[in-house]
Amino acid sequence: AVKIAMNHATERTSDVVAAVASRLVEIRRFAQAAELFEGIDSYRQALEVYMSGGLWEQARALYKAQAPQFAELVESRYVAHLQGEQAGDELVMAGKASEGLDVYAQRGDWVKAL
Repeated sequence: AVKIAMNHATERTSDVVAAVASRLVEIRRFAQAAELFEGIDSYRQALEVYMSGGLWEQARALYKAQAPQFAELVESRYVAHLQGEQAGDELVMAGKASEGLDVYAQRGDWVKAL
């Protein structure tokens, strides 16, 4: 459907991509949905799909290569995700020591916190 729209109805390409990507997200095919958005340079939508699917490395690679204006958005959501997962070690390794220490303290893991 996307190829047909791109070749024969270019004015509807973004609508078709949005519809197809929505269906792909419903069946949890996040990478494929995001790649469709990337194909039409809709980087914000691609990043949203990558992040909703937990595909953080792909989201980071995309903003670094194509959309640096979204770096803060992706990184802040990544930190929030790690905090929600109580992933203190990953926060510390990502350079977010303060947030990692907060997670250790919340879990009562005083050995790591100190």
